[in-house]
Amino acid sequence: MRAFLKIIFALLFSAFVCAHVQAQKLPADADKKIYDSGEVPGQTLRVFAPVTRAGPEIDYITHVPQNMSEIPACVVVYRNEKIYYMPSARGVVKNDGDAFRLRCKAVLLKKGGTYERQLVDELVEGATPNKEFIVELPFTIGLAFTDDDKFGAYEIRTELENLDNSEKAVAYTPITLADWEKPEKGFATQDEWRDAYQNYNVNFSPRDLFELFVSEHARFVSSDNRPDYQTHSFFKNAFERHEFLLPFIDEEFEKGAHELRAKIIILFSLLGKSDKLEGLKDSEKKFLQSVEKVRQALPDAKTAKLSPALIDWLWGEFYACGTYAPVERIAEATRNKKEGDKFIAMTRGKLKEDELNEQEKKLGSLYAVSAWSLYVNMKSPLLRKYLEWMMQTSMTQIQKEYFEGALDFAREMADEKSKKKRQE
Repeated sequence: MRAFLKIIFALLFSAFVCAHVQAQKLPADADKKIYDSGEVPGQTLRVFAPVTRAGPEIDYITHVPQNMSEIPACVVVYRNEKIYYMPSARGVVKNDGDAFRLRCKAVLLKKGGTYERQLVDELVEGATPNKEFIVELPFTIGLAFTDDDKFGAYEIRTELENLDNSEKAVAYTPITLADWEKPEKGFATQDEWRDAYQNYNVNFSPRDLFELFVSEHARFVSSDNRPDYQTHSFFKNAFERHEFLLPFIDEEFEKGAHELRAKIIILFSLLGKSDKLEGLKDSEKKFLQSVEKVRQALPDAKTAKLSPALIDWLWGEFYACGTYAPVERIAEATRNKKEGDKFIAMTRGKLKEDELNEQEKKLGSLYAVSAWSLYVNMKSPLLRKYLEWMMQTSMTQIQKEYFEGALDFAREMADEKSKKKRQE
């Protein structure tokens, strides 16, 4: 049987949160409600049905303040790329705290064709504390088109029925399956590259990822000739979620200059796929051996204790995946305020080094490094949302004070650096 579209998995979750789909250019289709069934006169039920690359985790919905979550919807997708269908509903009850019973049906259609495949046919029951809340329906469907699927226009039709009052809502989700074309523009400056990097976890664009990697501004070695853990982490995590790009990266290896070939060797090593590279020169085989040693020494985010190196690694994971856990681990170090204050006093000459024991130096250093890294990454809108939610839901009052004090310290450091630079 010819593969049409494979359903990778269905993740079950339950959350009552407010979310909206990020605005973007959509195909003109005046007779249909794209993503959103819209308001229907005389009824409250409304269904939303975006497809997104932002999965499978949904931290950007569940770990942000109310009314601040955004789902980065995508329209154009590529063969073997993982995407996620995430339906939700609003107006499911008339009163706060009421229970609801919904029937959700979703089918995938090939426009101009006869194919129809059922994705969802589920009864959903629950309750919501606020009638205005958007209710995330308890399934995220992971999808991927295969090499056998024809390019062109598809759509998902989502039908939702409220079984308690017979209200119905329908939304259409457009999907265009396109052939991959290599991006040509590139990033002309380091600032352009940095902006795309810092905003990657807002859109998860595979074209941006490809350009970020092949750009001359992507460097796996820091200015002091050491492995750049954040860069290693970012590309490892990002390409694990966009493995469909690897054959196209491999094509670049065949014709690439020395520096690009070296980066591709590092990437395939990080992904455990170095055996897939063909045509290695003798010098590159030796280089691969050294790269493998570096890979084995990289921090393991799941088991390693927090350290400056792991903090760098966690930032790469955050920017690649948009997940909450890396931010939480980094922020936890700001609770070491006592050790942090002593460490800062030592660095400013107010305390002698022998007045701190080794544990105080270690925890104090982590306090300072985490505070500074949080401050300099604060341009990230997703980071700001996570930190606000963290302060609202998981910090005690004293922990909030410690956290705010750590950011004040980092701000003072930034001001001191700026003042010194102006004086030079």
